[in-house]
Amino acid sequence: MNPGMFSVLLNEPNFSLTPFRRLLSCMSLILILMIPASCEMPGEDKTSPDTTPRELPNANYGYANSSLRYFYYPEDKTIYYISGNAVHRMDVDGRNSTVIRSNAWKNPPKKPSSLYPFIFVSNGTVYYNDGRRPDDTTYSMKTDGTDHKVERRGKSGPMGVYGTGKLYFDDRQQYLKNGTRYFSSGPLNLSRQTAAAGGSAAALTDGQADNFVLTPQGIYFRLRAAATGVAGAYGIVKVGYDAAPEVIGGAARLKNADMEKVVDPDSDFSYRASSPTNWVTLNGPGRINAYDFNTLNVSGDFIAYIGRSIDNSGGTSRLLPGGLNVVSRNAGPAAGGYGAPRTVRAGLRKFDLRGGGIDIIGDYLYWLTEDKDNQRYELHRIRKDATGYGMVKHIPY
Repeated sequence: MNPGMFSVLLNEPNFSLTPFRRLLSCMSLILILMIPASCEMPGEDKTSPDTTPRELPNANYGYANSSLRYFYYPEDKTIYYISGNAVHRMDVDGRNSTVIRSNAWKNPPKKPSSLYPFIFVSNGTVYYNDGRRPDDTTYSMKTDGTDHKVERRGKSGPMGVYGTGKLYFDDRQQYLKNGTRYFSSGPLNLSRQTAAAGGSAAALTDGQADNFVLTPQGIYFRLRAAATGVAGAYGIVKVGYDAAPEVIGGAARLKNADMEKVVDPDSDFSYRASSPTNWVTLNGPGRINAYDFNTLNVSGDFIAYIGRSIDNSGGTSRLLPGGLNVVSRNAGPAAGGYGAPRTVRAGLRKFDLRGGGIDIIGDYLYWLTEDKDNQRYELHRIRKDATGYGMVKHIPY
């Protein structure tokens, strides 16, 4: 309430009445003022009070954070997400949720569960889309909801910013290093383009690895099993951007000497890394969109990944316990810079995730599941030391 309105109320006749009637009058006014605010919250399901101070994370975040349904923007330490027909933002602990854009789509679907929105924030701009035909429209606006406009027609899906701010649509990362572009043309392929403006592209590895995470310090990925058997297969390794393949073309392989071990599965394979989560949607007649989301993520402080959930050794398949694992990146030179993997959430498998992967925000790991009975998604988190597990937010369709 602004000072002018408060001054007017003090001069109203009601404020010369008894204290009890004065209280009733104030309560009625408060209820009237609250009605528009309530109408601004479509799809909102508050799971925690908005009265406590903001919980601000440290500057650590994952380089492969997902943009499916929610996205963490490090610049303002805020999570942006889509629920109902609105774009919201909230603190990283789920508090202080507000709507920044109502009526996100002019023609929302009759069945909200058919909406598979992506949202991405970069350079003070929020981009979002729903991936539905025939529109396939991506919108943009400022982080306060102003300057809303159509960003791109006929294009939707996962988004990223390449180079100096060019928006691209791809569920696999792109990275610019010294004028060279690094990218994946498929879940098992990593290539580089020697000149970012259109030079020739060459494969660094094909069929040897997956779960690529492109970080300022190097490229992390899961080393896949080879037909001849490879020690450390399904482990996690890192290579520099100057790594060269042993052969070129479709059989491209990275050199063993260039690969730095990060996670080497032990003899009982307890810490083998899982393949990417495969999420498929039927998105209109005759159209299927398939996106691969990493089960591996890397931040400046630590690495997080989902353990391998299927064992195909011995000619038979069996389900493994899985689990969410963490590896420190600050273990010191004596440990090769990486700590031993430890499980922080036992039993969590890639099949439990509803799209997306494992996100890193500060000291927490986040992931999304689905509660179909209540028509909502559920955002979970846990600290890297296995404490502080909880539900961040219920996000209705």
